[in-house]
Amino acid sequence: MDTIDENQREEEVLEQTLVSEDSEPALVSGAAEETMLASIDNPYHLAEHHLSWTLFACIVTAVLIGTHIALAQVGVTYFWPPRLSYVVSILGRAIMLFLLLYVFRGTYLTANPETRYIASAWIAFIAGAVTALMRFVPEPMLWTFLNLLIEPLDGILLALIAAYFVYAITKQKTLNPEIP
Repeated sequence: MDTIDENQREEEVLEQTLVSEDSEPALVSGAAEETMLASIDNPYHLAEHHLSWTLFACIVTAVLIGTHIALAQVGVTYFWPPRLSYVVSILGRAIMLFLLLYVFRGTYLTANPETRYIASAWIAFIAGAVTALMRFVPEPMLWTFLNLLIEPLDGILLALIAAYFVYAITKQKTLNPEIP
């Protein structure tokens, strides 16, 4: 809601500064200049000029699947039991998702926290389903079959927690600008 109001204010400022082609360019007032600089400093302003969050979701899903593959290979190399490999894979994907959500919080995701939660949940669900399928195909056992149901749900839960932490951290920084 705040970004919509900011966008409307920016459009009003731009409409006020527009002049005809024959006249000289109008000078931008100090208030309008401050509004423009504040909108440039706002990372959520950048989200309007980039692709939608679906491209970001596809990239993050691929990164999470790659993280699972890398951790699975480490588990095979160091002879980890399957349960330890599973737990490390889930935690590794949760940490990676948190880092990606935090780093790209304003460029590919909107300022709307609901969209961030929904995108994170879908990313984790798809990544969890693919990794569970990757576990089930080579070893069709009962626990890998149950992973087809549980791992996407675990991923959704961890993604919602990661999205909440990112939202809480960024909300705190916007309320208190003295925090580095």
